[in-house]
Amino acid sequence: MPGESCFKGLDLPEQPLVVVRQRIMKIARVESRCECQAQLVAELDEARSVVRGFASDRARGRELSAPANATKKIGDKQVDVGWSCPMCTRNTLRTFNVEALSYH
Repeated sequence: MPGESCFKGLDLPEQPLVVVRQRIMKIARVESRCECQAQLVAELDEARSVVRGFASDRARGRELSAPANATKKIGDKQVDVGWSCPMCTRNTLRTFNVEALSYH
């Protein structure tokens, strides 16, 4: 029929949508250089799991996705972070002291 929407299920609701407030998680950032000199960055949450891994390409002003993973060492004093470098495809593994992490 003319004037009726054929997408009845997609009409906007008359009531405003309710926004649920989410808890903000604290993030620590670790950085290292790959053998190809790419700047590798990983963001870790409070459980020391990788939230995001990327390579910072400052010459071009961009960030490239660099898959990263973290493993905990014995005694929870250190954490190993491994990246897959998007510039040279090498796997880079670095060890960081947990006490030196600064969460924001």
